[in-house]
Amino acid sequence: MRKMLAFEYGQVLMVTISLFANDAVACFDRMVPNMPALVAMKYGVMPNVMISRNLVMSNMKHGVRTHHGDSLATYCQEPGDTEIAGETQGKADAACIWNLLSQTILRAYQAFTVQTGREKLNATTTPSSMTVME
Repeated sequence: MRKMLAFEYGQVLMVTISLFANDAVACFDRMVPNMPALVAMKYGVMPNVMISRNLVMSNMKHGVRTHHGDSLATYCQEPGDTEIAGETQGKADAACIWNLLSQTILRAYQAFTVQTGREKLNATTTPSSMTVME
């Protein structure tokens, strides 16, 4: 329903609409909240936005769903505990931040001289020009 509404909205405004559907199983669960916050600020997101976002996530209560149904018990971040990592499923910003974080990691990987055979990669090397040496 949302996709159809988005396309109709674009049709009425006479603009091009692009949708990205991604079922990134376990990708968002591996994002430690402080790392995406730093990357997002590097790309221009205001620090107050990322601070509030992380505070909301750290104070959130999480429910548990099992094969037998939803549990009445919840868990949350307690002071002094190891930080709960991962983005909450269904958040509108999770996919965008995942893309920013992935792009940053891949650029860093290229920039710090990864060696494959005799070829030395640098920041100007594009993935299409990379070859694997056997």
